[in-house]
Amino acid sequence: MNGLIEQTGIVDASSSNTQVTFPIVYKSNYFPYFGYQSDNSNSINHRALGVYALYNTDLPLTGFTVYGSSVMRRFWMTRGY
Repeated sequence: MNGLIEQTGIVDASSSNTQVTFPIVYKSNYFPYFGYQSDNSNSINHRALGVYALYNTDLPLTGFTVYGSSVMRRFWMTRGY
């Protein structure tokens, strides 16, 4: 193994910010991927996926904050070392 760590999770819709704490702390850096699925209002179900701060080396190695959204369920994935 080369030490690559991959972690995933889901944050339910909430108007409050949610703190995500990694079960395994990264040692150097990681790349976060985020996506969301909005509510099904007006028979429209929106989905998106994006990479956040690809070159940002200032991300905390222990976790991050997901900002509140009362209509979107968010998923995340991180990969790093």
